[in-house]
Amino acid sequence: MKKLLLLASLFAALFTACSTDIDINADWKDTTLVLGLLNTDHQTHFIRIHKAFLDEERGAFEVAQIQDSLYYKNLVVKIERIRGNAVLETYTCVQIDTAILEPGIFASPELILYRFSTDSVLDINSTYRLVIETPFDKVVTSQLNPIGFPRNLPNGLPPNTPPPPNYAGINWSSQVPLVFLAQPANARRFDMTIRIFYDEWNRFTVTPSDTPGLQLKHLDWRVEVNQQFATINSSNVTQLRVPGRNMFSFMNSSIPSNPNLNRRLRGTLFYFDFADEDFNTFLQINNPSSSLVDVRPTFTNINNGIGIFAARRSVPDLKLVQNTAGFPFTSPYFREALGGIGTDSLRARYPDLNFVP
Repeated sequence: MKKLLLLASLFAALFTACSTDIDINADWKDTTLVLGLLNTDHQTHFIRIHKAFLDEERGAFEVAQIQDSLYYKNLVVKIERIRGNAVLETYTCVQIDTAILEPGIFASPELILYRFSTDSVLDINSTYRLVIETPFDKVVTSQLNPIGFPRNLPNGLPPNTPPPPNYAGINWSSQVPLVFLAQPANARRFDMTIRIFYDEWNRFTVTPSDTPGLQLKHLDWRVEVNQQFATINSSNVTQLRVPGRNMFSFMNSSIPSNPNLNRRLRGTLFYFDFADEDFNTFLQINNPSSSLVDVRPTFTNINNGIGIFAARRSVPDLKLVQNTAGFPFTSPYFREALGGIGTDSLRARYPDLNFVP
């Protein structure tokens, strides 16, 4: 749902921004709007394509409610995988109709998307080119390069290496954990989130050894937001320091006090969201302004249209791994909370949360 809401909000920004560039008294001109954010680790991808124009008697938001004014008929949409000058594969996108999950400015109840699937994850050594053939004999194109895999994980564990028991646990009370992040190929921007896992149980009816009575819960703490790599494809390593006292303060503000419950800190999962150069620029330029009179220019990397066709990557991709056996404790991105000392400090600072060793 969150992803669809993000797509809708980005298109609302595009629709609003492009209205400043169109003369409503001019002859009608077809304008193609495109939104495609391809995740390197996924095999099924969705692209939104529709048209936009203003007429003399109605504004953009009124036109947006009319489905025939938004969507094309008989579009041909293809994705070409290219290496060098050779087209290695061509994927034909299939039109699908899906429900809009939340009310908004666009025509409902159906949302038209274009879907294509690959046999494996996207190849970071290839370029993916979008080709759209419209009924007006107009060809719309764009291209992207998928984002690679970060070469280091928290505390330097190599990628795709299962950690041995108790490997690289973190004592959040006595040390400042360092995250050494080597820039993935084609990544320009990143967010880092720490998912904090803890057990919770009724202190009067359950003991920590009663596994069925324990509830594993988590909080997502966004530690780094909208951070920029200096350049594309640099060999530099970004060092991130994460004070434990900040994590404890976040936990105190997020977990409700309950005298009937005991809790125990289990560990932390580090995960990252990456964006390529074009998506980073798009987000910067189309970020909502606090000024009512500030009109920002619209960035687009769509040839013969408006919008964004860009690469992103989530590491690890929680949508893909959170239902796997042993998650999160078997993930290379998980770090056990070292017992005793770490929880003692949390207990000392915030005793009302009832954390125990």
